[in-house]
Amino acid sequence: MLIGTVVNGENNSLLMGANIVTTKNFGTKTNELGEFSIHTEKNDTLSISYVGFKTLIYIAPEKKPGKYLIKFKMYKDSIALQEVEVFPYPTYKEFKEAFIAQDK
Repeated sequence: MLIGTVVNGENNSLLMGANIVTTKNFGTKTNELGEFSIHTEKNDTLSISYVGFKTLIYIAPEKKPGKYLIKFKMYKDSIALQEVEVFPYPTYKEFKEAFIAQDK
């Protein structure tokens, strides 16, 4: 059994609702205190994910059965865009012409 918490690695704030999934498709989420518990076997691979953060991969230790405590620190994964333009037409000119030509 693996018991632990998931926190923001930059400020140690707790991450409620982080997803933890094993290679055998067992899964859980962290509670309001960032805590979780999940059954693991040795060499199970866990994927820990949270929206806006880089996904972590963890391999369960090859130790005797028992409870293990761990703290996962997650770090933000963001891409900043300078400007985004969305048009229903290939070019702004075609969009503008269609807009002006529509019935009033």
